[in-house]
Amino acid sequence: MSRRPEPASGAPALHLAARVERYADELPEAFRQEVVDYLNEGKRPSQYVRAIVANDLAAARPTYAPVDAPRDAVWQILNFLLAHAPHESFGSYGHLGAWVKAGGVHGRRAA
Repeated sequence: MSRRPEPASGAPALHLAARVERYADELPEAFRQEVVDYLNEGKRPSQYVRAIVANDLAAARPTYAPVDAPRDAVWQILNFLLAHAPHESFGSYGHLGAWVKAGGVHGRRAA
């Protein structure tokens, strides 16, 4: 079982950003940079990734996925978030909006 990362502020935020980068290869290649940018910089992801991040799995159905998305992309992204992302960065549209507004790990570090 993975250990949940520390809250994103100050030095721990640098650790979280490095952790996201280090394990990014666990993400599907088609979504890798998008998920990393969302977590580290708070960039708003595509509708498909937003649905996964917000735990809206009905909206993340494979029929709505981009053509180049692997069939198990939803599970790969969810597993990555559970293992490596701060818990306040995913789980609902409210968490997603707050994370984008805060500027991700880097924005929270600056606060």
